[in-house]
Amino acid sequence: MAADKGGSIFTPKVIFATFMMVTAGTMNTISFKFQNSYNYKHGFLQTCLMFIGEYLNLILFAVSIAGEGARNNHFREMRTEAIKSNKSLHCSKIRMGLASAFDSIGSSLQITSLLLIPASVNQMLRGGVIAFTCLLSKIFLKTQVYSHHLLGIAICILGFILVGIATIVGSDSSSTSGPSTGLVIVGILMVVASLFVQAGQFVYEEVLLTKYEVPPQRMVGIEGLFGIIFLFNWTMIFSFIKCPSNDMCDIRGYFEDPVTGLKQLFSEWGLLAWSCVTICSIMFFNNY
Repeated sequence: MAADKGGSIFTPKVIFATFMMVTAGTMNTISFKFQNSYNYKHGFLQTCLMFIGEYLNLILFAVSIAGEGARNNHFREMRTEAIKSNKSLHCSKIRMGLASAFDSIGSSLQITSLLLIPASVNQMLRGGVIAFTCLLSKIFLKTQVYSHHLLGIAICILGFILVGIATIVGSDSSSTSGPSTGLVIVGILMVVASLFVQAGQFVYEEVLLTKYEVPPQRMVGIEGLFGIIFLFNWTMIFSFIKCPSNDMCDIRGYFEDPVTGLKQLFSEWGLLAWSCVTICSIMFFNNY
C-alpha cells in the first residue's frame, strides 16, 4: 500500500470504496424502514433478504474466475500470498459459515428494532459496534489499544448514550401514535445486543483471515449461503413463539409468519421493489 512507502492511505480507490460502502449501508437501513411502512413486520424474512444479497457475492466470485486463465491466476496469487503471509490455503467452508450464525442473530435483532425506533437512530446506534469490537479484540486477540483509540471509543460511547437518551425522552413526550416508551427502550436494547453479537462476528472473521488465505468475496458468499440456512431454522422456531406486541409482529400474533410474509411480499410491488433494493445494497456493501 502507499502507506508503506510513506504516502497517504487515502488513495482515490480507498475513498471511492469508503463512499460506496457508506452509501450502500445507508440504503440498506432505509430500504428496511420503507418495507416497514407497508406494515411489513417480518424481521426474519427481511434478514433473509440480506443473506441473499451476501450470497450473490459468491456467484459474482464464481463468474470472475470462470475462465481457465483467470482461475489459474487466482489460485497462483493465492498460493503466493499464503506462502508470503504464512497462512493455510485450506479453510473449511463450515468454519466460514459459522460467522453467519453470529450474523443471523445480530442482524435479526437490528432489523426487528427498526419496527420500534427510527432508522436514523438505528443507524447512529450501530456505530457503537466499534467499542464492542475493541473490547473483544483486546480480550481474544490481545490487540494493542492506544490512547487515541480509547479517546475515539469514549466519544463514540458518549454519542451512543446521548442518542439513546434523546430517543427515549422524545418517545415519551411525543403525541403521535407509535411504539410506547417501553418498546422504544426494548428497540435500543436489541441494537445493543446486536452490536455485541456482531463484534463477536468481526473478531471471529479476523481470526479466520489471519490464519487462512481466503478471498473475502468468497467468504461473504459462503456466509450468505449458511445464513439462509440459519434463518430458515430461526424462522421455523419463532413461528411458534407468541409475540408480546403488535408493534413487533404480524397481526396473527407470532414472532414470524413466513407464509403471510411471502404472500404480502409478492402481492405489493412497492414492497417487492424495496426488498430488491435491500438485496442489491447488501451485495454492493459487501463488495467494498
